[in-house]
This record gives sequence, structure tokens and C-alpha cells, in this order.
Amino acid sequence: MARHALVGDLREAYLRGKSRWWYWGQVITIMAMHAGHPGRHRVIWSSLAASAAIVVVLELPSRGFIAAADWGSALLMMLYLVPSALPVALPIGLTVGTSWGLGDRSVRRRVSPAFLMAVVVCVAASFATVAWVVPASNQAFRVTVAGPEVLRGANELSLPELRPLVVDHAAPPMTLGASSDQWHLALSYYGRLAVACEPIVFAGFALVVAGVAGRKRLALVVAVGCAFIGYVLTGPPTLRHFSPMVVAWLPNAALVLLSLVIEWSSSMRDIRPHQPS
Repeated sequence: MARHALVGDLREAYLRGKSRWWYWGQVITIMAMHAGHPGRHRVIWSSLAASAAIVVVLELPSRGFIAAADWGSALLMMLYLVPSALPVALPIGLTVGTSWGLGDRSVRRRVSPAFLMAVVVCVAASFATVAWVVPASNQAFRVTVAGPEVLRGANELSLPELRPLVVDHAAPPMTLGASSDQWHLALSYYGRLAVACEPIVFAGFALVVAGVAGRKRLALVVAVGCAFIGYVLTGPPTLRHFSPMVVAWLPNAALVLLSLVIEWSSSMRDIRPHQPS
């Protein structure tokens, strides 16, 4: 009854002249306040904290530039680095934070429409970020460090600009830095596509490990997250003798393989007690 009364009050206020922005803001606020079981807030805060920590770790390679700048420029540089870190940090942070927030509980694996919609939205947002936002923020970071004359590199080109250079082997523009050879151009192109698909890979992994016992699940998820971050920070430069497509998609492929192995192991464990002795 209270819920129906609240809906009626919102509708009455909207009909009295409140804007659509006000109305939907109230709806979203009410949904957030009444969302789910008591442990959901712990899951949300754990996911946000894990994602924020991963963003900080991914920004560490640039700490020398940030430390050498004044406070205003340092703050700007840290903000410019956030878009490139978020598409990697959020899927890992959400998976780690959810496992931590659930504690020792195991949950039933269920693919709901809301879950699928969340994955689709994350993929779309991640693709838009790596395609257009990240190149612009990277170039802004470079300009802050080296001045407006600095040339763009592979990571400062948008995906529509990268595609003809990688797929069609078109001649690079004059504004492209000399350090961006064909291998780095291809790695940047395929790497961004792989990062955009990362929410799908981690969503599947999260579903697979959902039924694992709490501490074992958390240890597994943290280990995978650390391996993913370690590869992003140190892996590609050491694998230059491999195809850039292989280097870019290797973490996702490895996580898919691990998920299949865990799923197969769980299914075998479920079947074994039912076999006749």
C-alpha cells in the first residue's frame, strides 16, 4: 500500500507541473533506496572501491609525469587518465567487489533480462569510451605534459581513424608520431576492441564462479583480476614478436578458457555423486 501511495504522490506532483527530469530523478532515487536484499549495498560499495583502486593502479605508470607537475596540472593529468583506465577497471572491479560483498554466501546462477541489459549497456559504453573518449583524453594528457606541438600516437587516434591504417594499410597521416609503427597501430586497434568486449567475458566468468564457495570464489576472482591488470601493464611490450591481434585478445581468450574449465569441473562434480557405485 505504501508503495502505491508513493507512486500516486509522484504522479500528482508531476501533473502539478514538475519537470520530467525531476520525476525520473525521484523514480531512480526511490529504486536505489528500495533495491534488493540487505547485502546489496555492501556489494555496490565493494565494487566501487575495487574499481577505484584499479584505476589508481593503472595510473601508476604515469606517476613520474604527474609528480613533476604543479597541483593544477597534476589533477588535470589524473583526470585525463581516468577514461583509459575505466573500461578495464570496471568489469574487474565489479566482479571482485561482488565476490567480496557476497562474503561466504554462494548464489544461484541466473541470467536475468536485467543482467543481460546491464552487460549490453556496459559494452556499448566501453566501446564509445575506447573509440572516441580515450584518444581525446590521451592527447589532452600529452599536451599538458609536452605542450600543444606534441604529435599524436596510435593511442591518440580514434577507432575510425585507426581502422584504415590497420585494415586497409593506408598511409599514416603527417600528424602521427614516428614511434607509432604498424605493430603499435594494430595493437591499439585490436586492443580497444578487446577491451570493449571485456564486460561480456567478465560477466560470463562471474556467472561461472557464482556458485563457488565464498572464500575460494574471492581468491579466484582476485587472482584473475591481478593477472589481468598485470598483463595490461607489462604484457604487450614483451610480446612484440607475436601478432598484435593475438596479444590484444589473449587475456579475454584465457579468461574464457578458464571459465569453461571451471564450468566443466563444476558439472563433473555435480554428476559424480549420482553415478552408481
